[in-house]
Amino acid sequence: SSCKDIAEKNDDLSQLDRLNSKQIKRYHEKGVFTLKQLSFQFQLRRSRKRKQREKELYKPELQALAIRTGNILIHDIPKLPQSQIEFFLDMEGIPDIGFHYLIGLLSCDQTNNAYHHFWADALLEEETAFRQFLDVVKEYDAPIYHYGSYEVKALRQLAKRYKLDIEPVQKRLVNLNSHIFGKIYFPVKSNKLKEIGNFIGANWTSQNASGLQSLVWRYRWNETRDKIYKDLLIKYNEEDCQATKLLASKIREILAVLNEKT
Repeated sequence: SSCKDIAEKNDDLSQLDRLNSKQIKRYHEKGVFTLKQLSFQFQLRRSRKRKQREKELYKPELQALAIRTGNILIHDIPKLPQSQIEFFLDMEGIPDIGFHYLIGLLSCDQTNNAYHHFWADALLEEETAFRQFLDVVKEYDAPIYHYGSYEVKALRQLAKRYKLDIEPVQKRLVNLNSHIFGKIYFPVKSNKLKEIGNFIGANWTSQNASGLQSLVWRYRWNETRDKIYKDLLIKYNEEDCQATKLLASKIREILAVLNEKT
């Protein structure tokens, strides 16, 4: 059995993605070895100075508590802009060579969702795909939601490469990960979009869909030019965009419930 299976069986702290070996060692020194034990370590502290600092930090104890109880825990209330029209962005690339070959964009208004994708067969077509994407997002002054830091870096890299000004577009980027990090704790072991997505009911057609798998599909497409791999990549990208949209809705739902209570 794999290390992961053993860690699960022992309810090991290493199951939490965000805990490094140094932090784990510190918990061990306190006599905390399992996620269950960790979940009992959380204490609300009242001092005001502490409170400011508390808001900024990620709390593994809360993550463990969320996992043990199966509940979503709210530590701080994120503010999420809402707009009549919204975009949800997801990009696929080969990071080693800095080639961004697929830009996926879900545009949503009150009634319709439309998925657009901009694909580059090769590096030579990357600029065209990037410009097509910019043309679509420039039509509306709407927020562009994404999950994680990859998209921000990729867009900067492309703008620099093709000497294009993306300042107005960049201002509209909203990283959903930073809206939940340290604020909303889902009962999952990592903050990856797949894990949270699976918990909130997002779907991926391919069981093994992941960033790593997408590299394999792209490699196979390069080798064979078989449409099946391109279709898998586009579908996976669209489902990532859908999961990002679902997460934004979930955050809003949580906020609405909190507002009702206060």
